[in-house]
Amino acid sequence: MSIAMRAVSTVDALLRPAEHGLESDDGLGTLHERFGAGGIPPTTIGRYLVAGRLGAGGLGIVYRAFDPVLSRYVAIKVLKGGGDSADRDVRLLREAQVLARIRHPHVVEVFDVGFFEHHGVSRFFVAMELLEGHDLSQWLAHGRSLEEIRGAFLAAAEGLAAAHAQGLLHRDFKPSNVLMSEDDTVKVADFGLAAMTQELRAEAEDSGWPIDGSGTLSLRPGGTLPYMSPEQHRGEPLGPASDQFAFCVSLYEAVYGRRPFEGRDGRAILAAKASEPTLLRTPLAPASMRRLLARGLRPRAEDRFSSMEALHEALASVNASSWRSWLAVTGAVIVGAITAVATIDLDEQAMAPSCASPPASLAQTSTTTPEIEAVLADSPPLARAWPAMLEALDDYAVELRRRWDVACSLAEVERERAQRCLMRCGEGLTALRELLDAGERETLALGWSLVRALPDVQACDPDRSEPRSGELDATIAGARMLATAGRLAAAREILQAERAEPAVREDPRARRDLDIELAELLALEGHHTQAKPELERIYFEAVSENDALGASRAAVWLVAQGYRTGDVEGARQWSRAAQTQLERVQPRHYELEAMAAHNLALAHLGAGELVESLAIIRTALEHASAPGVPTSIRRATQQVYAEILMLNGRPAEALAIHLDLLHTDQAPPQRDPLAAVVDLQSLGNARMTLHDLDGAWAAYGDALETGRSVLGLDHPDTAAACISFAWVQGDRGQTEEGLALLAPCLQRLIDSLGEEHPHVALTRAMQGRLESQAGRPDEAVRLLEAALASLERSVGESHYAVGDVLHELGLARASAGDGITGRATLEHALRVRRAALPSGHVSEAETMAELARLELEAGEREAAREHLVAALEIFEDRELEASYVARWRERLQALDASR
Repeated sequence: MSIAMRAVSTVDALLRPAEHGLESDDGLGTLHERFGAGGIPPTTIGRYLVAGRLGAGGLGIVYRAFDPVLSRYVAIKVLKGGGDSADRDVRLLREAQVLARIRHPHVVEVFDVGFFEHHGVSRFFVAMELLEGHDLSQWLAHGRSLEEIRGAFLAAAEGLAAAHAQGLLHRDFKPSNVLMSEDDTVKVADFGLAAMTQELRAEAEDSGWPIDGSGTLSLRPGGTLPYMSPEQHRGEPLGPASDQFAFCVSLYEAVYGRRPFEGRDGRAILAAKASEPTLLRTPLAPASMRRLLARGLRPRAEDRFSSMEALHEALASVNASSWRSWLAVTGAVIVGAITAVATIDLDEQAMAPSCASPPASLAQTSTTTPEIEAVLADSPPLARAWPAMLEALDDYAVELRRRWDVACSLAEVERERAQRCLMRCGEGLTALRELLDAGERETLALGWSLVRALPDVQACDPDRSEPRSGELDATIAGARMLATAGRLAAAREILQAERAEPAVREDPRARRDLDIELAELLALEGHHTQAKPELERIYFEAVSENDALGASRAAVWLVAQGYRTGDVEGARQWSRAAQTQLERVQPRHYELEAMAAHNLALAHLGAGELVESLAIIRTALEHASAPGVPTSIRRATQQVYAEILMLNGRPAEALAIHLDLLHTDQAPPQRDPLAAVVDLQSLGNARMTLHDLDGAWAAYGDALETGRSVLGLDHPDTAAACISFAWVQGDRGQTEEGLALLAPCLQRLIDSLGEEHPHVALTRAMQGRLESQAGRPDEAVRLLEAALASLERSVGESHYAVGDVLHELGLARASAGDGITGRATLEHALRVRRAALPSGHVSEAETMAELARLELEAGEREAAREHLVAALEIFEDRELEASYVARWRERLQALDASR
């Protein structure tokens, strides 16, 4: 039998987790059009030959290019919107000439500047030294000793001092703007926000340069909020001490693993900068380092070092030997930064004030309401799952309270931030309790998925590098949990409220994360035409701001949009975009890589491209098996991998995966009854394809019983289990029972999906098969012809599912007495299956075997033998049920004996 209700409805759970070259095709054209380079990318810029794109930022796009004159590669930044006026052209040239005055081994060198024509528009470019490697933030992420940190920052300080000597301020110094080559050579980069010192400003004015009122050498006015000095934050005149402040913020972050000044919004961060930060004694912060940081981070510029040279001298004198000696004497082993400090100078940190008791959302315990009890009394599977679920909710609340108490010992800023995050987690817990307390059957059936979707308490750790990231993650997780429960309006309300927060409005990445979630809600509501352009906007905005992670997330969701709407080419292009961006994310984000590949595999599967789908889902499974990827994603990928294996005609391999998922020797994982229905149906599909009728009967029966008890008869997954059970009844000789069971389930499917849905067509074809088995071939032919016409309208004439219906139609026509037409229809089915399915597919072998049977009846013995031999070879290779293979083997032996 070939027709099956494929159970892949758990796939969307992957798209909502608890978190190469589109740019060279149409996507790059769109990117350039939107962000200032116009049309397709240039092939030459001046004399330089473009070899690819390196990245993009607020000022423009950076290319890798080859200089044929000097035979070397360079980095070329093409600025947005150049050539607006003659004065502006002169200004751009003058600015670049100033940047080119810096010649220092620790500053990225400017080689050349100029204009070039691209699609009729004049564009300004700067050719710079190309540095292969990584930036300082990536280097620091791997854990560094005091000597290593000091060495890197000494080099960066020399680079800043060289810029100051030429009359330039950087204005946006931070670890990501310090590049490191493969041999760890340090170079300060991205002077795109550079500003003139007073001396250079006077020189420029004497020369008649057309400069702006602030003396800024840039196309945008500010730096990066956490790093900028208080005076820059307030928009006041700047001097070298402003770069010192940003330098010391970066150094503090390297030493302590977090930034010194934090707050919910820009105003709070500025207020924090009004006082010196807490400076604890750690292995990376001996007294000399703490004295340096205290001076460099003073609120008033005049209280800091007299120059970058003076700061460099102080950093060079930082001595780690005494700290190392102390470690040797005490034998202490201290790991990490601030969170693992073994000894603190009590005179350097006041004891944190006592804090309030945890809020009620963290203190309450879970209960079983009368509404829940009524459902549990009617559903044994839910009754069995409920106690453990209740315990999990209480354990979560206990952990929130424990972390609240731990946060009380933190300094004020860290304590407030951690506890705000914990309150967000508590809000998610309260929302889930309210959902469950209502006693809605399907919500309870999704219970474990909702529990797993609760905000991760790890998000509230006080040492997170981004000040608001924990709160934001907790808020998004709470909204996702509501969306999983089908409460899309409530999820949207939470996300929109967070989006309106002043701190979020000032944080492009936070806005982007929320916008992605809001766009996904549009897709879940079926508004694909609105979701897609919104996700595209987010993607291109992220690329323009050099936010590779944000761009990756948007691209992954665009791949999902491709498979949901049947746009395989769109899914393929956005998958390339996702891969391009993910290659820039460090450390690797295996979870997003798995999701991108998973979604692309589903797009190919929906288009009937089974071989491509199988290759891609294997890649998804490889990524999903990496350390740190949630188990739920790995299991969902395994499930779809098994389904695709079966569709590729490899049911024995699919069965092995299903058995491993469902029947391991270890304690069964916490699974929703809803997921159990889908898993059992998939198991039944594999057994049915292997012609293991008894095994399929048991699996489909369990799926139907669970679906009825947990979800009710009207649920689509119960209807699918009902249809599958009717199918196996027919093959076991209980055709009338199968037809009686099928009729109401088919109607529920029609009510849910509509008359023209492919699943409805396949179910009508199954009804036709049962009618043929019941001895009513004329009715079977009528049903199968209608199903075939509907399926061809929805998926096309070459889809493998069309081959399934043609196979059944050929058998029905032959049973109705029209052997010639029946054989012709089977031959048509064989052609479709050979074209749509991989070689050696079980379905191809089934059609060959049935065709051989009709050929024998027509006396065409040689053709029949050829088809039987080929079919048996596949049956045995694919490990089909021995009794089924034996029946066809006996036909071949009888044929050979009669020759």
